[in-house]
Amino acid sequence: MVSGRGKGGSVPAVGLALRLGGEDGGSKSLGGSPNRYQRTVRRLEEGSQVCDQLVGCFRDRARIEGSYARHMGAWVQKWRPLVDASPLYGSVRRAWQAFLDTTERLGRLHQDTQRALVVEELARLRGWQRDNYHRKLLGGFREARELESGFRRAQKPWARRLGKVEKAKASYHRACRKEHAAAGREQLAPGAPPLAPDRQRALREERQRHTLETHKERQHYEQALAELTRASPRYVEEMESVFEQGQEFEQRRIDFLKEALTALQRRLDPTTPPPTGWTPQP
Repeated sequence: MVSGRGKGGSVPAVGLALRLGGEDGGSKSLGGSPNRYQRTVRRLEEGSQVCDQLVGCFRDRARIEGSYARHMGAWVQKWRPLVDASPLYGSVRRAWQAFLDTTERLGRLHQDTQRALVVEELARLRGWQRDNYHRKLLGGFREARELESGFRRAQKPWARRLGKVEKAKASYHRACRKEHAAAGREQLAPGAPPLAPDRQRALREERQRHTLETHKERQHYEQALAELTRASPRYVEEMESVFEQGQEFEQRRIDFLKEALTALQRRLDPTTPPPTGWTPQP
């Protein structure tokens, strides 16, 4: 409630908060005040940053795989001639050679993993990012700017009416304070000497004038609130429509990243068979 002093009484305030479904079943509050949608726009922009971070993560893992493969290869090259020239013979020598063979195969496996990370996984991630995030010359992404423009268009009429409500509210409260102060001056304090008739009449007229002003400002305030209330359903509908567009993009991003990370996990799990069409490198 917005309370007013004096005979103005009170005027109910209108608050509007859009509770819209957010990521993974959460909710986002977009309404209630202008520009609350910026968090949703930032989330779209930050999606490209997440892709960059994942590319860095994949690339680092590829370097680790390559380094491990090279170390295994160098180790085998060091010990293979020594084992072949060893005085050992029979099953003991074959067991030692089998140990080297296993290490050599393990090195090739990690080398193949490095190639797959760079050639397939990194390329797929970069390709998706390039197809879904289009940079603008002056910075930012086209998709984020389009989403922000949609929110602005949907919110502009409602924000204009909200500004009128705030202005009418401030005027109404000022009028209430003036009326209250005038009523206080009109009433004599206990024990105070009586005022002259002309002074009493002047104070009464002042209080009546402020009462009329309060009534007028109250009407303006109520009218502005009514206009805002009538505009709210359409505002909510249009904001939800724009928000759903952003949600569709966000859901595509989530689905792709989950798929990419799951594929990477399978790729790095030695107990998982290689994907169809995957050919180890010689």
